[in-house]
Parts: sequence; C-alpha cells; structure tokens
Amino acid sequence: MFDTTPHKSQLQTLGISEEALTLQWKKLVHGPHPIQIVRAATVGDGILHLDKKQCEAFAQTYDQQKEPLRITRFVPASGMATRLFKFLYEFLEKYNPTTESIRAYLNRKKNYKLGVFLGGVEKLPFFKELEAELKPTFNNQMNTSVFYYHLIQLVLEKYGNQPKALVPFHCYADSTRTAFEEHLRSALSYAVTDNTTHHHFTIAKEHFDKFKSEGAQLQKSISQDHGVSMHIDYSVQHPNTDTITVDLDNQPVLNENGNLIFRAGGHGALIENLNQIQSDVIFVSNIDNVPVESRHQEFGYYKKVLAGCMLEIQEKVFNLLKALDSGASVDKAKDFLENNLHIKIPTLSSSEERIFVIEKLNRPIRVCGMVPNENEPGGGPFWVTLDGQQSLQIIEQAQMDTDNPQHTDALQKGTHFNPVDIVCGVYNYKGEKFDLTQFVDGDTYFVTEKSIDGKPVKALEHPGLWNGAMAGWNTLFVEVPVRTFNPVKNVNDLLRPAHQV
Repeated sequence: MFDTTPHKSQLQTLGISEEALTLQWKKLVHGPHPIQIVRAATVGDGILHLDKKQCEAFAQTYDQQKEPLRITRFVPASGMATRLFKFLYEFLEKYNPTTESIRAYLNRKKNYKLGVFLGGVEKLPFFKELEAELKPTFNNQMNTSVFYYHLIQLVLEKYGNQPKALVPFHCYADSTRTAFEEHLRSALSYAVTDNTTHHHFTIAKEHFDKFKSEGAQLQKSISQDHGVSMHIDYSVQHPNTDTITVDLDNQPVLNENGNLIFRAGGHGALIENLNQIQSDVIFVSNIDNVPVESRHQEFGYYKKVLAGCMLEIQEKVFNLLKALDSGASVDKAKDFLENNLHIKIPTLSSSEERIFVIEKLNRPIRVCGMVPNENEPGGGPFWVTLDGQQSLQIIEQAQMDTDNPQHTDALQKGTHFNPVDIVCGVYNYKGEKFDLTQFVDGDTYFVTEKSIDGKPVKALEHPGLWNGAMAGWNTLFVEVPVRTFNPVKNVNDLLRPAHQV
C-alpha cells in the first residue's frame, strides 16, 4: 500500500478519488484476472452468416425505420500517425545517404517494408504535393537516393506528428482527402436521416483546434455539395480516466516536482465518451478503416445490414420485456435468450428465473461485424466464461495466456477477426438510456510495459472499448465480407486497392 495523502491536490484537479487511485495501484500490483476462454466463435457457433436475401431484408429494415431515429457515428480519432511511419523513422536512424545508395541499403538490410514504400511511392496520396515541393531543389533529378532520402524526411516532417485522422489517405483528380474527410463523406451512403448526419470524433485535447478548423471547412463544403445538414462533435478522454504508472517494484513513479505521473487509460476510457451520446443507433468504427469513394456504397450497405439486424433484435427484446411487464409467462423470453442471445438459463425458482430473464434482456445491445481472418493484428470473437455463463466476447491476443493450451488452441482455430464495425443500441424498452459504465467487466484491464526516461515502468489501461468495456452487453456477431475491412496500420497499406482511386 502507498500513501495517497501527498497527492490529494493533484487528484482533486484530475477528478480522481483516493479510493480510485488505490484501486489502480492494486490492479497494477496484482495484474488482470485470467480470461476464461472456452473456444473460438465460428460461423454456426456464435457467428451468424447471412445469405443475400437476409442481407437485403436487414438493409431494408434499416432504411424503412431510420428516418425518425437519432443516428450518430462514433469514431475514436485520437491516435497519432507515428506508427504509420515507424519503419521510415527506423530507416532515417540507420541510413547515411553519403556512404551508400538506397538500393545497396535495401540489399544489405533486406528491408521489405521500405522496398514496398519506394516501389509504390508515386501512388501515395501525398507524393505529388511533396514532389512539387522538392523538385526545384533537385532540378528534375528525381531518381536519386538523395531525393528519396529527402522525400522521406519531408513525409515525416509534415505528417509524422499529425493525428492519423488528418493524414492524406486518398488522392483524387482534383484533391486529396484525409481519413477524417473520407469518413464524413462515406457516411452519406448510410447515416443520413431527415437530411441530417451526425458525427462524433474522440480526439486528443492538443489537436482540438486542428480538428475544429478542418471540420468547419468540410462541414460547409460537404453540406453544400450534397444538400445535407452535417453536425460534427468532438470530445477528449476525461482526465479522471487517466491512470498512474509504477516502477518494477510497484512503487508509483513521480516527476521532478513529486507529482504522480499519469497516462491516458487506453481506448477503454472512451466508454465514458460513448455514454454521453444521445442516439438510438450508434455506428462505431476505427478512423483508419475507410475506403475510397467508389467503394462507399458497398461499405455503407453492410453497415445498414448490421444496423437492420440490431433494430430487429432490439424490437424483439422490447416486445418481450413489455409483455413480461404485463405479466406474461417467461417461456418465450427464455427461448429467445437461449436461441438468439446464446444465454443459458440456470436452474432457479420461478421468481428468481423471472428476475434473471428480465435482467439479461434489459441491456444495451451491439451487433458486431466479423471478417474472415487474414492475420491482421488485433482481437477476435471467442466464447468466454463470464460470471458463470458462456458469452460472446471480443478478445485481444494480449489478453490471452500463451502457456494455456486452451487459449492457444482457441487462437489457432479462430476463423474471424474484429474489424471494429459495431452498431449499438443504448436505450431500454421504456425509452431510457442505459448507463453504459454499469456493463463494464472491470477485471479485464491491461497492464502494459512502457518506459520513462529510459527506465521500465508498468502502466494500466482500462478494459478495451469493444472488449471488457462492453462485456455486459447483449452481443451478436455477424459475418461481413473481408473487403469491408481496409485498415491502414502502416503507410504501405495506402497502396492497397481499397485506397487507390
């Protein structure tokens, strides 16, 4: 245990209680509880496969019901572009343009990523702009190692310290578009109701002015071009979700002023931001998964399929709960829980059973798209034992125990991947909004290794937004085509067909 008394003033400023701080410290000391993975979710066993007719029906359901609904797109967008260019930073640290050519360097280092980058550099969305900027210096000698060296320097200078959302992703005949802009435009294919579209981006506080300025221009131009009213809101992670760091002896790390060193608590902290959204349908997606305009219609079609599925399941849940309120038997509700939401009913007395059924039905709902696994980094769909019940959860590899044969077997047999393509319903059958913080599995936090001033430390991250933060939601996994998933994890991903006009 450590004394929180000297840090009362700092905690008060951040809005963190001493009790919450002590709990953070205990979590860092003891580590997360082991995840009880049963098996991978697969098609027919936790993942729903829809045929063409079913897809059409769900998309039509959404189109028919969406007009009176409040619809918002929720996009975490605080991530920096640094990781996009990681291999370029590493190259600049090791390469000396005065001693060897880049070709010789590539042959010596076998640097595949750099080779792909240079081989396709003219197809990258920012190439023409940077080429024009460098051209006067090089007098049209565009194929020299020195030119490419300076080009890479310029890429990192312009975009390395930008939010990923504000990096050019796509190049059109008359303009380039950032991921931010492409998200706003892609929503026109599925998220417009009453001639209005709503967007919410979570961003880093220091970039608020950049987003606000860029957003205001895009809001005006897109609204004029398409005759829609566009609303863009922003939020930042709340300071009271920041977490402390400890050294390897589990002692809190202090700065030169004797204050605790806090870090952002990971994307799981955004459950607080999501909890503030007052909408009937919320689309959640990552900032880097958005294709060029020629693919927007298909991209939007499958989002409508997921939304229609959510609305249909939600309507059935609401009808069952209203019937139970009126004294109906629990039999239909039990059948629905077991066959549609995969929740087993334990042996209980009649009164306890009724309470159990109502409590399990009356929860926020999410329908998550799942794509066939193509070895992308990230989480996947699994059956997990939680509170004595098997439930469907999205689990990250970092949560798995590689020494546990059941975990490694489940990972090897996994067939699908989580692309963060989620549609949420956050109101109950009485029209009241759920408090989403009540459905978080607080034991599924992460302890990660970081460094401060070159010294190793341990940091705490909250249960992931679509992992433990949504563990208590009613969940459906639906297979969607892999072509709907086009992430940009490093800059070379912009060379994929989905990002080429």
